[in-house]
Amino acid sequence: MLDFQLADQFNQVISVAKPTGVSTFGDPIYGAPTQIRARVEEVRAVVEGADGNSRDTDHLIATDGDFIASPGTKLVIAPKDRIWLPDDDDSDDTLARLSAEIKEATGEDGSIDHQELRI
Repeated sequence: MLDFQLADQFNQVISVAKPTGVSTFGDPIYGAPTQIRARVEEVRAVVEGADGNSRDTDHLIATDGDFIASPGTKLVIAPKDRIWLPDDDDSDDTLARLSAEIKEATGEDGSIDHQELRI
């Protein structure tokens, strides 16, 4: 369960679309975007990936780990999920981004309290 003081800071909305399959050309197919509360800050950083390559990022996003996408299902953002920033049109695939880094903070009960993403 997310601390109420932290939850109050999630006053923006981002959209997230999860991959649902692969096209005949090997490209991912994405489901409909889901809107979730978040806190988005413009923060520049260089993130090193697992493959050793560096990537420049310009946003830090915190999301609620308790967000319910559908009854009984929590939405946890994964590396291949598409993300649209607040005020971006989530019907425009060219505005979607992939996360360069995902950190998960766990609560006292061991569940994901919140996630921090760099894109």
